[in-house]
Amino acid sequence: MRATKSQSLILIAMIALLLYWVVQDPIGAADMIRSIFDWVLGALRLIAERVVQFLSALT
Repeated sequence: MRATKSQSLILIAMIALLLYWVVQDPIGAADMIRSIFDWVLGALRLIAERVVQFLSALT
């Protein structure tokens, strides 16, 4: 029970810091969020290409 409370508290603190950062520097926060989103999409695209290559090698 104690670990769950501390994890919840850490999550709430991280969300509060993120919201504070967005309020203080919205342009910088938007750029960072956009770059993370682009990185995730690039990783997903790479994984999809590898899966297609693997499946085409099977046939």
